[in-house]
Amino acid sequence: MGLKLFISYAHDDPNVPLVHRIKADLEAAGHHPWIDTAEIRFTDDWRREILAGITASDAVLAFLSKRSTRD
Repeated sequence: MGLKLFISYAHDDPNVPLVHRIKADLEAAGHHPWIDTAEIRFTDDWRREILAGITASDAVLAFLSKRSTRD
């Protein structure tokens, strides 16, 4: 039984492929990563879905980049 992990990252960051690779590796290791592109549908209230994803997770994995740490 793996951990439920919420993945946070900047969408327009050049490291997006790395984030998705790490998600795949976590799944292969038996964990359950929550990532917005897979969990939120176009018609969903994205703020509510993100809060629900964080609340349901065991931990948050945050990828920091120049974009995510901007003013």
